[in-house]
Order: sequence, then structure tokens, then C-alpha cells
Amino acid sequence: RSPSSVMTLMHNYFSKVEQMYIQKFGVFKCDNKKLNISIDEWTSCKNRRYINLHVYCNETSLNLGLIRIHGNCPTEKVLSLLQERLDNFQLKLETDVVAITSDGAAVMEKFGKLSPTIQQFCYNHALHIAVTKVFDVKKLKGEATGTCCNDSEFNTDSEYEEDDSSDSESDDVAPADQYDLQDDVSLAINSIQKIVKLFQYSPVRNALLQ
Repeated sequence: RSPSSVMTLMHNYFSKVEQMYIQKFGVFKCDNKKLNISIDEWTSCKNRRYINLHVYCNETSLNLGLIRIHGNCPTEKVLSLLQERLDNFQLKLETDVVAITSDGAAVMEKFGKLSPTIQQFCYNHALHIAVTKVFDVKKLKGEATGTCCNDSEFNTDSEYEEDDSSDSESDDVAPADQYDLQDDVSLAINSIQKIVKLFQYSPVRNALLQ
């Protein structure tokens, strides 16, 4: 089959699944059941950025698919993209959703303030920050040397991009050159970081791990 035929089959299947989900959500609303949501950003090997949206209700877990991110994605745009996807499934953030789970980036903290729902930050993300602060010691301003790829979780190429500098994630996860590692673990962690970067920034090398 041609690529266009395969794409048509996928779109048709998505339409069927979408209608099935809409019926399920209709049943939930008739039973006065509320939903919880988890969202997270993902970057493909081609450096295309997406938001993944997952819905939970009691024992039911439904994935509403990936939302493509084009350009910068400040908090207001994240909220708009989320509401637009929920509208496709006849859901309203204000009336059908109780809480949203996300990582603890500053952009998501602002999202929690703008959202009409409860905001629950991911414990795994908080643990990662805690472990980083235990093993790493931040350098003083002006001590960072050399140039390296920005490892910040929400940079222009990789994550939601905040236009307001006050909403950066510098308080949570700083770039790699902002840290001095403790002597007893520095060699091991430096080796791991080099291996990760070797595959992280090269789609060709990354494909070897798939």
C-alpha cells in the first residue's frame, strides 16, 4: 500500500476510536463521574515536540493522543491546546476534570494557577530534582565555562518555551555546566552523562537503541 493509503486507514481508525471514547465519556457524565488528567511533553527522534494527554476515571485509563507543538509554547498556549483537545471529545476542563498531574517545571506551576482544576505535581520529577541537588553542587554565577547543549527541560528545541524569563525552570533543573559534582561520584556520573548526550542529541545514534 502507498503511504497515503496507510495514513487514510490510520485516520479512519482514529475517528472510530474517537467516537467510542466520546460515548464512554458520555456514560461517565451521566453517572456524575469526574475525570483526572496527566500531561507531559515528549520530543521525537526527529525533534518534533508533542504533549501527551491521558485521562483517568476509576479503573478506566484512556489516551487522547499526542498534541503537536509548533514553535514556542508558553503556559497560555499549553492551556489552549489542552482545552482544544478536550473539546474534540466533548469534555470541558471546568466541569468534567477534577485534577491534572504534570511535572514540576515552572511553566506547569503557572499552568496550575491558570487552570480551573487542582494541580498535582509528579512525585518522580520532584525526586529527580532532590537527587540532583544531593549529588550536584551548583557553581557560583560566572563560573560556568565552555559551551554545551542546553539541558534545561523546557528549552526552545525540546519543551514548552516560556516567553517570560521569570517563568524559566532554572530553579528546578539547571544546565549541566551549572554544577560541580561531588568527588566521590563525579567520575561515574560524568561517564553516564557523556553516554546519554552521545545518544540524546543524535537521532541516528538514538535509533540504534530502539
